[in-house]
Amino acid sequence: PPVASQADKISCEQSNLPWHIVNPKTEKWGYYEPCGYKPPLLGRPWAWGVTDCWSLVRDWYKEEKGILLKDWDRPTTPEEFLKKPLFESCLPSRGFRLLTPDEELINGDVLAMSIFGQGLNHVAIFLDGDVLHHLADRISCKEPYNQWLLKCTGMRLRYA
Repeated sequence: PPVASQADKISCEQSNLPWHIVNPKTEKWGYYEPCGYKPPLLGRPWAWGVTDCWSLVRDWYKEEKGILLKDWDRPTTPEEFLKKPLFESCLPSRGFRLLTPDEELINGDVLAMSIFGQGLNHVAIFLDGDVLHHLADRISCKEPYNQWLLKCTGMRLRYA
């Protein structure tokens, strides 16, 4: 049916324009307009540049800390991003500083990781011994910061 998906709702809110949705097979039309929709942090489906790991970090900081983190020009596809991940260079420019090895993690610290690829291609938020994150093609979740995720972690950062 021509009903707005979660990614449609988020994009509609970002554009601040009404959206018309059509199903070309049935020729039925739907309509959605900005109404203040915010996706839940947990259980959101993954969509590149709309609801992905960096979007989750940005949304968490906005909801929990009242901090608006700037996005950056992203590659058009996740495949392009995986060839040259941006987190290592972009996180410091968004107000994050590297933690020293002796600093303990606290809630809200960001973990930059290498997951099934080269370079730091994933980010997560540390929360009470768990991580809030959004892996590609999965729903966002909170899970224990286990040994596997610890091994994948290449940078630990704190918003300064």
